[in-house]
Amino acid sequence: TYRPVSLWINWPVTDNSKQHLILGGGEKFLHPNVDPSLLSGIMLNPMQQSEPSKIALFSGAQYSWKQWKSEEEAKKINDIAFNFVENGHFEDSKVSAAFRELGKHMINQNMDNRVVKLEESVDLAPKLTDFMTKLKAGQDVTAERAALRAEFAKIKEAAELYKASGDKKMVAQIHYWLDNAIDQMNALDAFLTGTEAMATNDAAKLWDSYYKGLKLYEQSQTHTFHYVDHMERAELGVQHIRPFILSLKEVLASEVQKVLHPDQIISTFITNRTGVEGGLAEVTDGDLATHAIIKSPNSIKTGDYIGMKFNKPVAIQTLTFAMGTQANPRDTFSKAEVQYLDENDNWVTLKEPSYVGNESLLKFENLNIKAKAVRMIATADRENTWFAVQEIAVNRPVEKARSQQATTVSLSSNLVYKLNTSARQITDGKDNTEAMMANADGSNTTPVDAWAQLDLGEVKSVTKVRLRQGTGDKLATGVLEYSTDGTTWQELDRLSGEQTKEVTRAINARYIRVRNTKALDLWWRIQDFSVETRSGNSELTDTNVDALKETPVVDSLGSYELQIPAGTKLPAHSYLGMKLDRIHQIKSIQLQGQANPALTLEYSANAQEWTPASQLTDRSVVSHLVRYVRLVNKTDQEQAVTATSLLVTTKEVQPTKLESTTMGIHPTYGSNDVRKLNNLDQLFDGVYNNFVEFSDYARKDGHVTLKLGSERTIKKIRAYIQDGTQNYLRDGKIQVSQDGKTWTDVVTVGDGVANSTHDDSLTDGWTHDSKMPGNRYIEGKLATPVKANYLRVLYTADYDARFVGFTELVINDGEFVKPINDPTVEGSSGESQGNLYNNLVDGKVLTSYKSEKDKGELVYHLSEPTKANHLRLVSSLPEGAKARVLARTLKDGQDSWLDLGAITSSLQTFAIRNGGSLLDVKLVWEGGKAEFYELASFYQELTEEPVQSSKGEEPAPVLEVPEFTGGVNAVEALVHELPEYTGALATVGDQTAPTVEKPEFKGGVNAVEALVHELPEYTGPVATVGDQAAPTVEKPEFKGGVNAVMALVHELPEYTGPLATVGGQAAPTVEKPEFKLSTLVSDQGKTPDHKQEIARQETAKQSLPATGESQSDTALFLAGVSLALSALFVAKTKKD
Repeated sequence: TYRPVSLWINWPVTDNSKQHLILGGGEKFLHPNVDPSLLSGIMLNPMQQSEPSKIALFSGAQYSWKQWKSEEEAKKINDIAFNFVENGHFEDSKVSAAFRELGKHMINQNMDNRVVKLEESVDLAPKLTDFMTKLKAGQDVTAERAALRAEFAKIKEAAELYKASGDKKMVAQIHYWLDNAIDQMNALDAFLTGTEAMATNDAAKLWDSYYKGLKLYEQSQTHTFHYVDHMERAELGVQHIRPFILSLKEVLASEVQKVLHPDQIISTFITNRTGVEGGLAEVTDGDLATHAIIKSPNSIKTGDYIGMKFNKPVAIQTLTFAMGTQANPRDTFSKAEVQYLDENDNWVTLKEPSYVGNESLLKFENLNIKAKAVRMIATADRENTWFAVQEIAVNRPVEKARSQQATTVSLSSNLVYKLNTSARQITDGKDNTEAMMANADGSNTTPVDAWAQLDLGEVKSVTKVRLRQGTGDKLATGVLEYSTDGTTWQELDRLSGEQTKEVTRAINARYIRVRNTKALDLWWRIQDFSVETRSGNSELTDTNVDALKETPVVDSLGSYELQIPAGTKLPAHSYLGMKLDRIHQIKSIQLQGQANPALTLEYSANAQEWTPASQLTDRSVVSHLVRYVRLVNKTDQEQAVTATSLLVTTKEVQPTKLESTTMGIHPTYGSNDVRKLNNLDQLFDGVYNNFVEFSDYARKDGHVTLKLGSERTIKKIRAYIQDGTQNYLRDGKIQVSQDGKTWTDVVTVGDGVANSTHDDSLTDGWTHDSKMPGNRYIEGKLATPVKANYLRVLYTADYDARFVGFTELVINDGEFVKPINDPTVEGSSGESQGNLYNNLVDGKVLTSYKSEKDKGELVYHLSEPTKANHLRLVSSLPEGAKARVLARTLKDGQDSWLDLGAITSSLQTFAIRNGGSLLDVKLVWEGGKAEFYELASFYQELTEEPVQSSKGEEPAPVLEVPEFTGGVNAVEALVHELPEYTGALATVGDQTAPTVEKPEFKGGVNAVEALVHELPEYTGPVATVGDQAAPTVEKPEFKGGVNAVMALVHELPEYTGPLATVGGQAAPTVEKPEFKLSTLVSDQGKTPDHKQEIARQETAKQSLPATGESQSDTALFLAGVSLALSALFVAKTKKD
């Protein structure tokens, strides 16, 4: 007989989504129309937070009492739950409605497909998508923006109301999410304001809105709560709201880039259509295999357009539109015009040459126009078509020249291409395109001895061959072969079902082919078939001799070799060398062969300061950076270059590679082997749902040995697999070694005795990770760390039922290892994952470098000569922190450091006024962890600016702040209040009218709070009597700057002195204090106090006129007494 079961429902538990609450979704777990006789009970797995778990408990209780008939009924029950949990009854209240509104955006579990997906923000999500699609397409979003503002305001008001009036026990457990919701909605409001600025090109408003939103979003991520044994960050809206914030932030950041780089041309893809797949990247990459396409609706209407707009007018000589796609060139207009937007905002049609508009390639040359945008616009409807564009090329070829070895592809006679594919997809250098082939007899098979062949044109020195096939349609067995004549073939390597095959081996060949050795009942797909040769390329060649510009350079990671042809000669005062891709840390510079002593070998980081290579070993005086290396003929005579090559080696982080292994690849079940998938890097990528497998059985004393990319100091290793993994290490060790010979055990699992056949990693020594549910690990820790270049998995027992693999190897608890050695920006404050020095100049405002110490410096090395005379910095300083910007320039052969001033606002411009060429920029700070988003340099005409401070006879550095034009800053408006004037409007007799001076505003506006500069009401005497001296008023010294967090409040004290003097009295003296720039170096660098009196020579016009003789003093006194008595008399009379 059947016994009814009790069900454990894994809902609404948040173990897999710790940052979130789950306040809905029960309809996906408690299904309608289940036979109740089959169940004896239901138990729900609650969240850590007991109070919000009551929402699910209410649904569970209702389901157990009276099963719902549909998902819609279940959702209504969930809605009622908010009323009951909050009010104790089923009726709505303002507070329960607010709670329910928040609950709409706290349902999704934010996990992969191992769990049932729950949908949140169901009504809001389409509005978010619609707004973002139109915004990216450059369309008007005024109405959509207003609608979203209302939605976000509703969520914010709900959070504020519930925080203030909700059930106290509930609020105590969920206030973290309420605070997060408020901050996120405030951030979204600021970002939406930023989109308004995009439409009006208001740079100040754009930056203020972006920065305000950024800081509010960062603040939203600070609401942490205790989860079991660690802290988590609360978050509302993970499924749709957070992605929308991140997308909006990215859009605004790209607009801010235009502000940071005013001299750069920035292009934007435009269209009136929605649902675009692809965009600017695809239509400007010089690759006709990529495209932007619109599939719905499948028609083109008159007035539909695609194009590009620019942030400033662009001089255009050539313009090309490549329409449609490679697969279907007819995915385009039936009739259309090509137009450009002139400087007066008029669309002008290009008439010559004349096109119908349905051509796949439309090219215009010798245009001599200036355009703010270009577009192609339909002049007729077309039905039943998609709408696609491959390239929009402005002043460039429509296709980019390929740098890889040019080859010709041919197929064996028993193969044909399928579905309009061709050799192009094999040689385009992209793995996301593929050629499809099948039997020439029309069957869907690949016959034995079918082959695809590369012809290099001549015999060349080949260093690497790469083949990438389709995911499923690939050769089960095959062979790579090479030949010099196309007749006699030699085997290069064999294939056994792998998708990717890379063979690094030096051979001389003209022909290379891949041949099938076993009949296949499938098509054959090839995504890439390419070779690398030692012929090199001239992209890195640097010379001022035209005849030598094609001298080849063979480069690989850490090695650059200029191959010098025999008989090469250098004319007088000429050079031949290399310009590397970026600045590198130098290792060695060598001339191969016999050197001509008349030639000078030198190197440089910036092409302006050169160091003889002979001094390379003297680290005390020689730069360790290099981008340029050259042989220079400094004589007046032509010189022969007798060396055969110039070799430069640099210090780089190499990828971890498989050094050696005793393991083979299983012939039947080896398709997922790491050597076939080429996914060894996934062992160290921080992602725990990938699997790196060695598809063979463990044998005692067998091993897998890895060469680490850089030397590591290792103390701890943890190896991971996921729950349910069957191919795991049962008996073995994980060891490390510095030399690959002497090994240190770090991790040991198993007892060295062969296991029985079973799959239970928990009983085989693995541990469930409570902090990352779904994962298991083995680990080991050393008492004393050791240096290691190699890591080895050593098997201590046989196991012939399963393979071996891992999802992740974590060294030293995941300590940061710099992925690339790029010294373009060097620093002293430490780096971590994603927090790199080079984020300062990566061209992305979305990334930043945040100091990991309270004091430090960054030095940015420019590597190309530039005329830049301005720097623009985006940064954020915590309260109390101080920072300065310095620049090193070269002028008349001398380099010097200039102090450009203190950082006083989050977006700040600095002028470099000495006319020198910019070499380096240094940022120094102390007093807090500074954050730097982006540093840009550009040229702009210098304007005269007042000096902020001076020391002795030396001019002070000038700090330029962008003009404040009346907008608001990042949080509050600038408040610059002048008090009401209550003085005399006219004077009596011959008296001159008093002069009122409006004080000069010398403050700046920071990014968070405004500078409040208030002048108090004057209540002192209007004049002095007799020989009284006028009081002296000192203006207090201004000692601070305005940082990015807290504003300086600079208040002037109340003035109680005279506004004028009488008779021969001297005018009051006002002391104007000096503005002191703080220094980070030492007190010695401070500007000394210096009080300057503003003295005026009294002239007939400046002194007050006499109003009588000396007796006038007495008269004035009596008049004053008389006035006072009169006032008392009037007051008494009124009282009576």
